[in-house]
Amino acid sequence: MFLKKHWDIDELIEHWTLLPNEVTLLGNSLGANRLGFALLLKFFQYETKFPTMARDIPVVVVDYIAKQVDVRSEEIFKNYDWNGRSLKRHRGEIRRFLGIRKASVGDAKQMVDWLIDNVLAAETDPERLKVMAEQQFVRLKIEPPTPGRIERLVRSALHTYETNFFTVTLQKLSLNCRAQIDALLSISDTKEDESQNSTPKTSLFHYLNTEPGRATVNNLLEEISKLQIDRILEGFR
Repeated sequence: MFLKKHWDIDELIEHWTLLPNEVTLLGNSLGANRLGFALLLKFFQYETKFPTMARDIPVVVVDYIAKQVDVRSEEIFKNYDWNGRSLKRHRGEIRRFLGIRKASVGDAKQMVDWLIDNVLAAETDPERLKVMAEQQFVRLKIEPPTPGRIERLVRSALHTYETNFFTVTLQKLSLNCRAQIDALLSISDTKEDESQNSTPKTSLFHYLNTEPGRATVNNLLEEISKLQIDRILEGFR
């Protein structure tokens, strides 16, 4: 997801102005490395993640920061190496400066546990869960993993939570209750009607939840039959 392209001067000042200690962090770096480092730093502070390529950063932001570090903005696009050792070193220095660290395998496992223990009882929407997981990483001073990785963590948490929920629920049911549920869900044998056409196999549960259809005598009798079955089942609850 890219940053918005248009920023007014007040927004630039608020979000993209380098503070004195941040300028000091640039040290004696020059040219594209100086501008690239500054952009990585401010981008991470705003997005809580690093850009992956030059086009992730709006031109107006590049120009604004370039003026602060006395570098021509064109240099970032031509000379900054987005795959080299300098980029890795810059990211490491920025993490140390901000007091954050990269997420580990253990952090991912703890995030899944956190979602299961603290979130999923009240929220199960995957998109909301991805946002909450990313926010939790930020609170823990951990650099959030990639969106794809966070999505996999959320799916894992949802699967584990649902499996645990169904397992615990099943254990609480009596043997008699389980047998009744099985009977409701079992598929009946195919029956032949007078014209020798077979009717589809269906469970009693599915039969009781079918729509009544248009108002005819046969459909009315069918609904009466459903109500009678439901009253019988009510006696077992």
